[in-house]
Amino acid sequence: MIIFLNPVSQGEEVAAPSVVELAVVRISTLPSLGEAAAKPADVFAFLQALRENGYYLIEPGPNHLAHWSRLCTDMALQGNDANDAFLAALARLPWSVLTRASGVLRA
Repeated sequence: MIIFLNPVSQGEEVAAPSVVELAVVRISTLPSLGEAAAKPADVFAFLQALRENGYYLIEPGPNHLAHWSRLCTDMALQGNDANDAFLAALARLPWSVLTRASGVLRA
């Protein structure tokens, strides 16, 4: 069962990169969670429901690698912090590509 603690308002759009979807699947299905681990089919159904209700994918544009590299290098980030830097660099780039079921948009 999926419960939204803070549901998105009707008509509000939310976007995240596909690596976030990967993390949702990876973390929620961890065997170390025991009985609390989600079934993969349930997680994919959850992601599909999000996509059908105002959630879109945003993927890196052409300058993302340079920004991500600069963040990691300048701040000596590595390991798990590199994931956060990836997302931070994505958020800083207005020309990232937004992908939707209805086509591709440029932000």
